Amino acid sequence: MPRIVAIRNEDCELTPGGPPARFGVEVTNPTGRAVRAGLSFTLPWGLKADELRLEYHDDAGWHRLTMTWISEDEPEALHSELAPVRLRPHETRTSRLRVAVPRTYHDGVNFWARTRLDLGDPSHRDDSSAPGPVFALNPPVGTPVNLTLPERRVPVGGAPVEFTATVDNTTGRSYRRAGLDLGIDFAAADHLRLEVFRGGGWHRLTLRAADDHSVLASPTADAAMPAGYHHTYRFRLTLRPGSVQNDKLLSFSLRDRTRFGSGALTSEGADLGTAYRKLHVLLPTVHIRTPEAVTVPGSANLTVGFVNDTSVSLPPVHVRLTVTNPASRAWFTVRTRRSGSTALWRKLPAHAAPDGFHAWTVDLPAPRDGSTPAGFGADDEVRIQLSTWDLEVANMLHVAAQVVLADGTPVSASTEGDTEHAYIGVSTR
Repeated sequence: MPRIVAIRNEDCELTPGGPPARFGVEVTNPTGRAVRAGLSFTLPWGLKADELRLEYHDDAGWHRLTMTWISEDEPEALHSELAPVRLRPHETRTSRLRVAVPRTYHDGVNFWARTRLDLGDPSHRDDSSAPGPVFALNPPVGTPVNLTLPERRVPVGGAPVEFTATVDNTTGRSYRRAGLDLGIDFAAADHLRLEVFRGGGWHRLTLRAADDHSVLASPTADAAMPAGYHHTYRFRLTLRPGSVQNDKLLSFSLRDRTRFGSGALTSEGADLGTAYRKLHVLLPTVHIRTPEAVTVPGSANLTVGFVNDTSVSLPPVHVRLTVTNPASRAWFTVRTRRSGSTALWRKLPAHAAPDGFHAWTVDLPAPRDGSTPAGFGADDEVRIQLSTWDLEVANMLHVAAQVVLADGTPVSASTEGDTEHAYIGVSTR
């Protein structure tokens, strides 16, 4: 059947209030008959429907697509009319499109949509869909700061990653005391190293807690900033294992601190503009394969494994399981052995999770005593024996897996809906 092959951005970034960003949707028709179809786009949107400008190109030029709310009662997502696609037998072609958003659009760090090839079947059984396009979202036109991160994924534990940030004071005002802050969300400061280049060399910056989940650093002391000021800052960030557990949100802010006294927090002050970017990181992956259900008394047999696909060697690591919903340690036992082994099952201790309700942590044995080379992977068989259960407490056993360092510091994320989670239905005899 005809299908979407790829969605490719011609432009990597989209600037609110700026020119349109361009992309292409490649569609193939492997059949022996001509096809008339249409491309439609669905995306989250928080402004008026007609403020989004989405256009397709044909021989007559650019044509704007009408956008409508998927639900008028809950105007949170838009759907476009169809951009026509005509394919000859066995033809592959790329439809050209472009999108522009108003200056007031600043929802998050990315602008994204989902694309669908509509083949005219009311059941949508034969339609094709794909995620994208996705554009990095620049600050709105006129914002005095910007941040440029590498597009490649950065391995945690690898070489420092370099990036730049710029300041352009286009406000038309001079500031007696302006300050800059570089923020990193959900990061462990003691596993990070952030440096700025000045005076011909790299200088380490002090990281300070901004709140419970982010850190801040100031590349310079607060100083006067005249109208028309322009400067480009070079940074480099070293991510040691345990510093992050998923992609990191970085921010670069310019603040007017003229009115604040010497005792004020350096993160305070009127925000003159903030740029946001997401740093994409490579982390070891972890997976769980489980049964759909277990009857108590009985056991659930799982396969738990991980792969160090970060391209760099890591320190010794192991997998930690968090088992949720047994109300007591007496309800269950956990045993393990290496996958494919005929060795006896080894019983593992379960500890109450410090921040969980009816949650218990179990550490699987480290698969290697030394370092964890790039490409190394290991699978374990895990048997969770349930001896008793109360369906009024829960009807499901939840098991989450994380890769952790020897001291228990998490190295990988444990994200809802991903392969790090297992949900096993529980019934009783």
